[in-house]
Amino acid sequence: MNIVNRAVNTALYRVFLYLPDPVLYFFISLAAFLRSLFRIVVHFNMTVDRYEGLRNGHPVTLLWIGTDEMKKYILEKLYDSEYRFTHVTRTNVFMLKNTLRDLSPHVDLMYVEMNSLLPGLQDFMRIKPYVLSSMRVEEYKKKKYNEARKLLERNGVELKEFSIRTHLDRFRLFYEQLYVPHISSKWGKQSVESFDMLKIFYAKGVLQTAYHGDEAIAANVWLFQGDTLVKCKYGVRNAKDKLHRAAASYYTSLDYAKKHGFVYFNGFHVRSFMNDGLFRYKREWGLSVSVEERNYYFDKDLYLNVVNYCPGVIDFLREEPFLAVRDHGLRAQLLCSCRDSGLVEEIMTHYHRYKTGGVALYEFHVARDVTDQEKDEIYRRHEVSEATNLFRFITYR
Repeated sequence: MNIVNRAVNTALYRVFLYLPDPVLYFFISLAAFLRSLFRIVVHFNMTVDRYEGLRNGHPVTLLWIGTDEMKKYILEKLYDSEYRFTHVTRTNVFMLKNTLRDLSPHVDLMYVEMNSLLPGLQDFMRIKPYVLSSMRVEEYKKKKYNEARKLLERNGVELKEFSIRTHLDRFRLFYEQLYVPHISSKWGKQSVESFDMLKIFYAKGVLQTAYHGDEAIAANVWLFQGDTLVKCKYGVRNAKDKLHRAAASYYTSLDYAKKHGFVYFNGFHVRSFMNDGLFRYKREWGLSVSVEERNYYFDKDLYLNVVNYCPGVIDFLREEPFLAVRDHGLRAQLLCSCRDSGLVEEIMTHYHRYKTGGVALYEFHVARDVTDQEKDEIYRRHEVSEATNLFRFITYR
């Protein structure tokens, strides 16, 4: 079987290497679509689980329907530490509405994972687990850029680029020494993609490696798509070392893009949760976000319904804002819990903290109605008019 797999991978690598880029991307998209279509079958037997735990000392009950792909991330964000798990039942896409109706009185939050090819759920907020991050090269944050540049120059870090097609040996070293250890330690071994698959997908890519002396301390994998430089993968030897982090930062990619006339920089995907560490990092560099409706590689949508705004849920949503998709645009979901005259200040603080390029609307879920006078104050201090439809206020009970 291993011999057959190697033969198939070698054949695919040769085919991908010589296909024109438009044809190559078509086949990759087609393969992802067919995989997504096949995976609809899981919705005929969906797992329904209930979780109970504490959030800052307050009890929160969560209902989860679907697979485990996003569950671990949400549970780690929601609960303080331990939580109690109960398998409730199983359902299917045809009985889903009845299941939600019957179980909603007994929970505070409901999350449902649905294949993006299936119809969505009414009265639920739709979340794409991952959104695309990108920017115009000329709009980079100069402070971040210059800090990284000076640090690398001061320590004599040398950057070298290699064609993956002609330097597979270096690509393998990157994979074994930088990519696998870093990804495994940060996101777990299940997040590591196989070398054979990466070799195929990035056969036409470029590997940039940063050397400190004779040691490779970081590397990036790029693809070139017209006037866009795409950073697809990266690895770093020691993520706790400031120099190593700088070598793996967006500086090296943006510097290359500037020198070689690229107009856009694509930072690849990021979770739709605005307090996520990687999301904050990309925002600091000036990247904007956008939704990819037809990216079948990420074929799951996450639907959220807040059943009960109990203290634990309020704290969770206030500290973990996210992006919801509606009308093909991204809407930031920000919760403000202040009930007194400090509400305007809390709204402004949230806006400035989470302001991100590409967000079409900021929806503030507030504990009380916002008065017309307070709205005028918000628009005045943010230097936008109500007509821009940048803000929307939703009162929760």
